[in-house]
Amino acid sequence: MQRKKTSLGLLGFTLLLAACGGGGSGGGDKGISTMEDATDVSKAFADVAKQALVGEAFDGPDVGIFSKPAASDTGFKTIIAPSIRKIVNEDVPPETVFGDCGGSSTTSGSVSYDDVNGYPVTADLQVSLDSYCQTLDELYSITLDGSVAVVVDLESELAGSTEAEVDYSYSTDAPGLPPSGSFRQSASCTFSNGVDNIDDDLDCTYTTYYQGTRGEYEATDIVVTGNNDSGYDISATVVDAQGNSFDAMFSGLTVCANGNIGSGSGTINFNQGSIDLEYISCDEMVITFQGNAETVAQ
Repeated sequence: MQRKKTSLGLLGFTLLLAACGGGGSGGGDKGISTMEDATDVSKAFADVAKQALVGEAFDGPDVGIFSKPAASDTGFKTIIAPSIRKIVNEDVPPETVFGDCGGSSTTSGSVSYDDVNGYPVTADLQVSLDSYCQTLDELYSITLDGSVAVVVDLESELAGSTEAEVDYSYSTDAPGLPPSGSFRQSASCTFSNGVDNIDDDLDCTYTTYYQGTRGEYEATDIVVTGNNDSGYDISATVVDAQGNSFDAMFSGLTVCANGNIGSGSGTINFNQGSIDLEYISCDEMVITFQGNAETVAQ
């Protein structure tokens, strides 16, 4: 069997993935015993919530360039499914694509395939986002800088898998969104009923990473509903560096001009207890843990 390798200058598409899904791991709730621990967990969940809202706010451009952190598996599928179809159909944008309000996204890498049977096909891609700017609602914009690594394996016309990781920072002037931030996210997906059915068939696990004073947190199973006028409802699972697993539900969240949460509440549950949160201003929140309440900065 021969395998043919071609330049990926033609594969300038970028899978825009990211955030969130899959199950959280268990843990012994090691060290979740002080208000300091509860505060760090609470701030990590606030970061999860704010970045999830950014993920819900904007779409990738029609050419399929990676430019959207997907805050749910539905959002993720709207990006990755068309991108997989582009590989199969060799219908992909050029190596460099310019943002509609500035900057560029450049893809490099290669595609290898069986030149007799056509499959398997492997695409190994690296994407660089250089001040890539996209307009939001024709009034605002978001600018991205960073990188994406993507591997797509097509075992046959019916079956395949995708592994990807994104690491980038953003800035935006859109109201109701944090004005700046960063993402490190990964996704692993499979499908088995062909690209024509991939929108319903794609099965993914997603993870988003956050840095806290107690180490790195991994967020999964993020679900977002609502808007900034009525308030967002967000649920998520987070596992910390010590192996503790937390489930949270936020309700009625609104975002201030400074990017912090201005109102709303939430509860974080774990094996040995819970943490209650109330956002009382654009700068402060009240944390209640083990019967004690404390007002802290977001």
